[in-house]
Formats: sequence, C-alpha cells, structure tokens
Amino acid sequence: EPLFRSWQNTRQPYYNALASGDLNMLRRFYDFYIGLLPLVQGRTKIYFNHGGGYFPETMTLFGTYNNGEFGYGCNVKANHIPSNTYIRYHIVGSLELVFLLLDDFDFTGDVSVAEKYLLPIAETVLTYYDEHWSAKDPKPGKTVFFPSQSLETWQCPDIPAKVSTCVTNPTPDVAGLRAIVPRMIGLKSRGIDVPDAELSRWQR
Repeated sequence: EPLFRSWQNTRQPYYNALASGDLNMLRRFYDFYIGLLPLVQGRTKIYFNHGGGYFPETMTLFGTYNNGEFGYGCNVKANHIPSNTYIRYHIVGSLELVFLLLDDFDFTGDVSVAEKYLLPIAETVLTYYDEHWSAKDPKPGKTVFFPSQSLETWQCPDIPAKVSTCVTNPTPDVAGLRAIVPRMIGLKSRGIDVPDAELSRWQR
C-alpha cells in the first residue's frame, strides 16, 4: 500500500482491531493522529483563518497531501483546494476516527483513551466543522455544508464551486455528526472533564 493512503484503506483493520482486542495496535494508530494535530490545526489557520482541523482522505505519513493529489503547480495562496476531485472535500474520515475513539472508550472504559486521544482529536475536528462553513441556514442551529462532496462519488469539480455541480449537506458528513455529537456531549456525565466551551459548542 502506498505511503500516502493513511486513512483510506486502514479503516477495516483498525476497526477490527477493537473487536479483536488488539488495543496496543490501536494506541499506536491514535498516536499517529495526535502527532499530526499541530500540523492540521496550523494548516487550517493558514489556509482558512479559523480554528480546528481535518484529516484528508489520503495523506502522507507526515500529514501532508501527496503532491500528485494536491496538484503540482496548484496555486495554494489562491484557494488551498486539492486538484484531485476524488478527495477535494472528502474529509468524513475525520468523523469516522472520532467514532472509532468513542467506540474504544465505550468498549474499554479507559479514561486515558478519552482524555489523551478522543478529546483533542474530536475538539479539533468538530471545531473545523463548526467554523469552516460560514453559510448559515435561516433556522437557528443549522449550517449549510457547501462546498462539499459525498465520499468519492459525488464530487465538486468546479473552482469556484457552483451549487449546480457541487454537493450540499452530504449525507455521510451529516450522519457522522449526528452519530458523534450526542455521544461527545454525554462524556461529561461519564466523568470526563469536557471543557465548558466545547460542550456549549456541541450543544448549539
């Protein structure tokens, strides 16, 4: 497997690792993503001038886009958008990672997993989802996720993005948020020291 497909084809073995009890292997997996947090947070600040961060569907072992995926000669200062339309806005794997961490905590009850891995990663990912899409629905507490894409199938080919050819509110991302946000809110009642600011963000 190429070195730049860090999440794309690792879902299956690492989800299975939890079921098979290979917890030591999972911890090394989480360490990899914890180590990338400063990079993904810094990249988000430079590219988009807001908080949080995401892990793209494919990336190198250093957390960067593969050159061919991002695009040789891509004008980073202009748009920060990968040229490969299959992964351009494909970031739902970030939510899948949070879901796996939640399952780990449910399965093991290991508070250190929640505090060392789950909270830092979830706070980064959920902050990105909260702050990146500034187009707000008229209804309170709603967000319009545009531009975006649904997995690798329904893409967003145009730059700048057009409503007629781009995905709005992709089901995998919406379902992922609905699956993890209530569970993150519930951590407080399970004795996990969730910062009040994050709890308020998730409850909006």
